[in-house]
Amino acid sequence: QLAAVCNYATLIIWEFQTSKPRRIVPLDVGTAAALSVAWSPSGKLVAVGDEYGIITLLDSAAWQPVNKLTTYQYGRNPSQAILPMARLCFSPDGGFVAASPADGYSHVWNLNTQERDGFGKSKYSSDVAFSSDGRLFAATVVHGPVQVWDARTGHVVKSPLGDQSEPAYLVAFSPDSHLIAIGSDTAVRIWDTRTWKLAYKRTFKGWLREMCFVPASTTLTMAFDDGKLVVWRLSEPRKSARPGG
Repeated sequence: QLAAVCNYATLIIWEFQTSKPRRIVPLDVGTAAALSVAWSPSGKLVAVGDEYGIITLLDSAAWQPVNKLTTYQYGRNPSQAILPMARLCFSPDGGFVAASPADGYSHVWNLNTQERDGFGKSKYSSDVAFSSDGRLFAATVVHGPVQVWDARTGHVVKSPLGDQSEPAYLVAFSPDSHLIAIGSDTAVRIWDTRTWKLAYKRTFKGWLREMCFVPASTTLTMAFDDGKLVVWRLSEPRKSARPGG
């Protein structure tokens, strides 16, 4: 199943087999606009982030809220600090949920203890990702490179990763955790997490909006603002191409 936010206040659950909506869930977000959504690995929870920096966890069986997590700092409330929730993701074991609100921190919650940890100041993080083996956690830096931490200890593993002058907006790990893809406006760079050396680079004419690895493969899919989708099989030689080329 696929979950998507529609009109900032509705969650639509799609069925892959039929390509039709299976359920429409109104979201209790008040005056806030829902901006992001993530499904837990077990499928039992769905996280929805809104423009006030609140993450609502929904039970996917009853579609009712079971918890709310906030990114407010120092006791602030929505009228004092609006921290739009750009991205959400769960750890592979489902025990943690990470977010990249607009306060410049990457927030990670332990869902068992409800405790939150900030993985360092990262200058307006726009995307977050856990490696498939749960070992690494990465966050993009809009005006600089990606930072990578040990997801278990919170210690920095690699910072910076990439050219500090190259804006980074998107990040994704390969299914085997051996590769990390970093997306900027017009290029994707892929690094080997075992050596931290650049393995692949590809440039495009077009604005990259989304990217992800295909499960159990080294194939990267990328969506652009003109509606085109590019499928990059990493066994292919490095090259530059137009979207769809």
